[in-house]
Amino acid sequence: MRRVMNKVVSSSLIVLSLAVASQAAAEPLPLPGYVAAGGEIGVALNGGIAGATVSGGYQITDLPLYARAQIAAGSFNDVYVNAGSHGDDFYQGEGRFAQLRLGTEYLPCTLRGWLCGLVGADLGVLRTGATEGHGVSSHYTQEQFVPRLGLDVGTRHLRARATADLALGFTQRETASGTTSESGFQSFVLGAAIAYRF
Repeated sequence: MRRVMNKVVSSSLIVLSLAVASQAAAEPLPLPGYVAAGGEIGVALNGGIAGATVSGGYQITDLPLYARAQIAAGSFNDVYVNAGSHGDDFYQGEGRFAQLRLGTEYLPCTLRGWLCGLVGADLGVLRTGATEGHGVSSHYTQEQFVPRLGLDVGTRHLRARATADLALGFTQRETASGTTSESGFQSFVLGAAIAYRF
């Protein structure tokens, strides 16, 4: 009887080991790096904003925590009201912007890696060219803190991403007549991208 029990236990351990090995083979660990390209559109401090994005990240711990970088460029609408003693002056123009961001993101996954959540935060700088249109030409410089939420779905290598970014921080506006500054809300942007994991 004792020999039979030993054989049963041994057989069970072998089957369990094979099952664990099979499961590990069926669910490979997520690949540690990615590159992505896409676009974004949203509302900014004094108007609207839209542009193209390129980003990349690499896993930096055993947890799905990634260091990331992103560059963006595009156009924006500038609507500015200047309150004066003789009434409000209304300015409207258009311009181009460039942005650089560095940060981290956490990417926990489920459904064998097909569906991942995204939580992150970046620090960045956004700089615009001179606006053109009705009113005073302006340059903007923004120092940004950008919390992010999103989803990442797809296969082991090819992924689709959707994100929502809220930019807060310090904004400086330069015109021929001087410089003004303010802090707080800067933009709320929705983004979409295709990513390749490697």
